[in-house]
Amino acid sequence: MPPAYILSRREHRTVIERRLALPNIRVLLLEDDALISIDAEEMLQSLGVGQVHVAHTLDEARAIAARERLDVAVLDLVIGHERCEAFAGDLLSSRVPIVFASGMRDDASLPEALRAAPTVDKPYSSQALHGALARALGRLG
Repeated sequence: MPPAYILSRREHRTVIERRLALPNIRVLLLEDDALISIDAEEMLQSLGVGQVHVAHTLDEARAIAARERLDVAVLDLVIGHERCEAFAGDLLSSRVPIVFASGMRDDASLPEALRAAPTVDKPYSSQALHGALARALGRLG
């Protein structure tokens, strides 16, 4: 089975033809690298996302998740010296879909419930992020 972030030709055509409608989407972006978070936030804004809530630590991300209504989360798998699997599981339990954005993903080490989450490998493109968001939000197919 191909990685979740690779779109089939049919899915890519669907994305291009229908363009994922993101204006009302509220995204949590968890990224500890300031430059990557700036780029990712700009990508999300260029895709037309309604709101981007940026967190650089797991504590910041938890606080945002507690006070904001979120539609999807884009999570770096490793934040500083911590991994975010438990937080990702909490989001899924709260019915917030997730996208992993990481250069350090190891499916075998992920809990089973997180293995199906779409992933974009760093460095990622706007198109890859768009496809992963579409998958996470269930808008394709």
